[in-house]
Amino acid sequence: MFRERLLEMKYIESNAELRQLHSAGKGLIYNDFSGKGSGGKNYNVLHAASCRWVARSNVKVPKIFFGDIDEAIEWLRKNRGEGGRNWKRCATCEAKARPEISVSPESKRLEAAKRVPARRREPFTEAEAEKILLRYLKDRGYKARRQVRVASGLIDIVADGPDGRWVIEVKGEDKGGYTSAEMNFEIGVGQIVSRMTDTEVSYALAFPTSSDFRRVLRKYQGSVGFERLSLYFFVIFRNGKVEKHDALTMKNLIERM
Repeated sequence: MFRERLLEMKYIESNAELRQLHSAGKGLIYNDFSGKGSGGKNYNVLHAASCRWVARSNVKVPKIFFGDIDEAIEWLRKNRGEGGRNWKRCATCEAKARPEISVSPESKRLEAAKRVPARRREPFTEAEAEKILLRYLKDRGYKARRQVRVASGLIDIVADGPDGRWVIEVKGEDKGGYTSAEMNFEIGVGQIVSRMTDTEVSYALAFPTSSDFRRVLRKYQGSVGFERLSLYFFVIFRNGKVEKHDALTMKNLIERM
């Protein structure tokens, strides 16, 4: 069974057409330098259309396109003589045209699906993290107040419960990615330190368990700063789960990241 040819032999009329054929990468292109193979026979070269030398050439020297190698050799032998004497194959690509690949409908569908942009993950915002944390605290018998004003600013959550009073700063993601997560975390640490005015209160930083915040935490591997501050952490999951860590268990968690 004969393979259907891409196109019949044709002369390439413009540089734009040459670039288009090179980009498509199918078939072969003959650099017809001497017309009949005499004088400039070393430049009578048959290339694959995808060859890098085609990209560097132009139609000041006549170019001929062939749909497949059989068509090219048949025409060249008839009109330009034997290969190796009056013309030759490119030493780089060896005039091996990119093969046609039979693609099933299912493969086409899967390939099309790959080209559909993946849905971008929505940022795990501070408001979302705070909502989950408030539910967690309420379920454990805490009475929580939001946006409590103190001398150094507004505290996100002040919670009173079975183990005393907690002052909690909540941070989240925005569209700024890792850079914003890093800045938000560091601001949160600074804010909570500025709230440390009572030795009877537990102070905590809450943040989402996102890839960006995990990356931020890895910066603190080996640090003893959280222990020196006696800082607590609430790590918030999007499914509603919350983990509470003291400085030591948080340090161990970071070391395992």
